[in-house]
Amino acid sequence: MKIWKIVSGILSIVLFFAVTLQSCAAGAYNALTQNGEISGSAGFIVAILLLVGGIVSIAARGSNIGGNVVISILYGLAALIGISFSGSYKDLMIWSFWCLICTLVALGHLAFTVDNDQTAEPVKADAPKPVQVTMKTLMLEPDERRRNALIDRMPEAEAKSFLKQLLSALKRKPR
Repeated sequence: MKIWKIVSGILSIVLFFAVTLQSCAAGAYNALTQNGEISGSAGFIVAILLLVGGIVSIAARGSNIGGNVVISILYGLAALIGISFSGSYKDLMIWSFWCLICTLVALGHLAFTVDNDQTAEPVKADAPKPVQVTMKTLMLEPDERRRNALIDRMPEAEAKSFLKQLLSALKRKPR
């Protein structure tokens, strides 16, 4: 799927330029003939959605669910707009079918990813292993952040033991 997202993203970005050029020509034709169609404007919107969908497709080439949802929405919207408003601009149907193919592939991968996530066993996080730290090591550690990190990773019983040793060492002896 990673290769498909990269290839379809690059193709969509390249198609953006062709669709934009054709949409400008179709928009000019619609304006000159005053036929009341909006296929040129619809083509420009499809071109923008192709560009954004291509960029998102390349950026979300990993198998994340959010990327597939966004890709499906962008390409699906482009396909819907293109098929609905193609009018005399028949090439818009071709670009809309490309968007529809990208939508279906993203939805298929989304369904496959969701199914695999539900059937997979949950990953158990390994508990942090207790660190064997001596009082001497803690006292001689020059870096305060590292010393605090070592103390935080110590088991509670050892920390209490070290605290008792420290307090007894600092306790003043009666005169």
